[in-house]
Amino acid sequence: MSRLEAAERRLDDAIARFETALAKAGGRDVLVSADAGSALKDECVRLGDALSEVRRRNDELRELSRDAATRLDDAIAQIDLLLED
Repeated sequence: MSRLEAAERRLDDAIARFETALAKAGGRDVLVSADAGSALKDECVRLGDALSEVRRRNDELRELSRDAATRLDDAIAQIDLLLED
């Protein structure tokens, strides 16, 4: 077989592999992957929103906790003053 024939055969094989890959890409496999990718993106957005909400709620609870601790400290200080008298 000449070098030209070998090159033509490799080219034909490459084209056949390309066509097979292209046919697969145009088929259901890619649609499933696209749907899965879209679902994953939606899930990431949903989880990001949920994380933001949890962080916001955590900040609120932290502030309430600080406020409660301050009030308790003040109440304890007042009780201590009353007990000293």
